[in-house]
Amino acid sequence: MASRETEINLPDDLTAGAYATWVGVWHTRYELVLDFGVSEREETDDDRVPIRVVSRVRVPVGFAFELLSHVSNGMIEHERIYGESRRPERRLAEEA
Repeated sequence: MASRETEINLPDDLTAGAYATWVGVWHTRYELVLDFGVSEREETDDDRVPIRVVSRVRVPVGFAFELLSHVSNGMIEHERIYGESRRPERRLAEEA
């Protein structure tokens, strides 16, 4: 079978994308749902961090492995070009 080239059409209103510092994943029987969000402010008095969802993406469960492969390959290529990536530091409960 001949390889086909993908032509991507990105509408102007989606060009900027959405900035996210958080991701939540849940599922139905047939879909994985990825909610991307940002924290709206500092932790509340009861240690909750309010998150505002900026984008929700639903993918068929069977697509999850391909999605993970693309993300992994993207990170490998990013680190090859820019060096090792550091994970964001998380505040420990003892520091509060």
